[in-house]
Amino acid sequence: MILDSNILVTADISDLFGSVDTHDMAGVHAVRRAPNMMRLQGATVPRWFPVINTGLLAIRKNERTIAFCKAWEREVRINEAKVDQGYFRKTLYQSDLRFLSLPVEYNLIFLRALDNWPTAHGAPRILHSRALHERPDPGQPTVPFSLVEAVGAKRAAIVRNLITADWPLKGRRHLLNV
Repeated sequence: MILDSNILVTADISDLFGSVDTHDMAGVHAVRRAPNMMRLQGATVPRWFPVINTGLLAIRKNERTIAFCKAWEREVRINEAKVDQGYFRKTLYQSDLRFLSLPVEYNLIFLRALDNWPTAHGAPRILHSRALHERPDPGQPTVPFSLVEAVGAKRAAIVRNLITADWPLKGRRHLLNV
């Protein structure tokens, strides 16, 4: 499992390990399709092929995924890329890996979506907060950021309500002590 440093896990995500029982890798489609992720010099990846948000990846460890990760890293380093999603996309398109697309609640990066998130959609399991990158103080590496630090008080209350209403989480331990 790969998790970015600006990720806040809000509920049990152990079910993600099952995703690599049948697939080599799993991740969430990126909402943003910026030119630096779509148009890479020398790459011929069709527009219809998705950009994957690499902030969360579930990966089955085998020879094929190890080779994939080395090829991806090589592309990022050779091209001195500031973001890795474009080269992940290119490498994935050129591979024969079995990739599973996960629902957005496993890597919700556009946090303003929480403002209108209906309880019928369930609670987000992972919040990907850009604000944690923009902090002047990086915090302590052994102390996780709080939900309020990641999304603000108003959205933290929304997330807590969503977790309380999420039927798969009923009676299960979650990470926010709601």
